[in-house]
Amino acid sequence: MLPLLDRLLRRHAPGQHYAAYQLSLDEVVGTIDATPEAVERLLWESGAKRMPLAALKDLPDGRVERGSWAYRDSLLASKQVHVMLFATATGETLVAAHEEANALSPFRALEHYRGVGYDVPAGERAVRERLDERVWLEK
Repeated sequence: MLPLLDRLLRRHAPGQHYAAYQLSLDEVVGTIDATPEAVERLLWESGAKRMPLAALKDLPDGRVERGSWAYRDSLLASKQVHVMLFATATGETLVAAHEEANALSPFRALEHYRGVGYDVPAGERAVRERLDERVWLEK
């Protein structure tokens, strides 16, 4: 919802209205031979929840994320694993992830904003542990 609102505001009002940044390719976990919608179902079935307040991400090639999800032990957990989905030109889904302070926790929101505890390898490990290894195409 916020990325859509940001796009509308950018068209009609000058200035930056929403957090947005480019992901490093180091955050890419791998590619799944399924559409982003199908991968979202896999994430939901594995316990992930939508991230409606996440910053909008893009990749160096200009692709904009198609979905933002998180794994966390509870709503106020100290950490979360943030998972981002990007469509490929061939109908597959590129998956990126990192572990970070929980954006939804009022006790960790400032750490989240400042990037404290931002851990790419931990995010990749967590996603690979939660999704069946057979879903991944070779990297």
